[in-house]
Amino acid sequence: MSHFVNRLHGSSIHDLRFVSLFAHSTYVTVAVLLCAAAAASHGSSQEPARPAVAAQAGEAPAELPDAPLATTQTAAPSSIAPLGSHRNLQPLSPNQKFVFATKNAFGLPSTIFAAAGAGVNQAQNLYPEFHQGAPGYARYYWHSYADQAVDSYVVDFLLPEALRQDPRYCRLGQGGVWKRTKYSFRRLFVTRSDSGEAEFNTSQILGSGVAASVSSLYYPQRDRTASLVSQRWASNLAGDGLLMVLKEFTPDFNRAIKSLGFRIAGRHQ
Repeated sequence: MSHFVNRLHGSSIHDLRFVSLFAHSTYVTVAVLLCAAAAASHGSSQEPARPAVAAQAGEAPAELPDAPLATTQTAAPSSIAPLGSHRNLQPLSPNQKFVFATKNAFGLPSTIFAAAGAGVNQAQNLYPEFHQGAPGYARYYWHSYADQAVDSYVVDFLLPEALRQDPRYCRLGQGGVWKRTKYSFRRLFVTRSDSGEAEFNTSQILGSGVAASVSSLYYPQRDRTASLVSQRWASNLAGDGLLMVLKEFTPDFNRAIKSLGFRIAGRHQ
């Protein structure tokens, strides 16, 4: 992932090559997601989206799903949906935010992203102290995994609790693939407060930077530079953006797969 422009000055050619390859891999990932989402949306176009049922007042839900659709029956004229439109969406308690952060930190998407990130970093020999081969990849992997875990706890628990923000993702759930993808990435900057209002996503932007700074504590002294910390900051933000895209289209994938299964079963009856 490309890091911020104000950090580019003074970076080495090696860092720039790394950023270029990392950004290229991100663009490829996004392209694959868009193609898959388009296919899923086409396969499930006959089935209307079903908003999730909000938890009843006073009841703590057994699971902590992402927030339901961010729009009502009438599409919002703005490109950013009214995130505070769900009056029955109950705010998460501190304990629920902690559980939510834990699930994000150790879920399957985090495991996959950590493995991919470790492979890219090792291919670029970003941290020579880790060396190559299987032992080297193991070092890259646990550092990448730890980065994501720290990011999850800061972005989804510590700052949301301190700032009274809701870490859950509110799906748009309607419109074209490109519109929904742009909405997903914009959610990096707009979130829902515990009181139901749309506001700047300080927990995400500031939290990713704090997490990147904390992560530097378990990297070699030589690698605690502002350039590498900013790269981890940008990597955290880009990874969270891709996770939001996945959350936006996962129900479409599930409906498309379910519909395909019904069609296949019907042909064999």
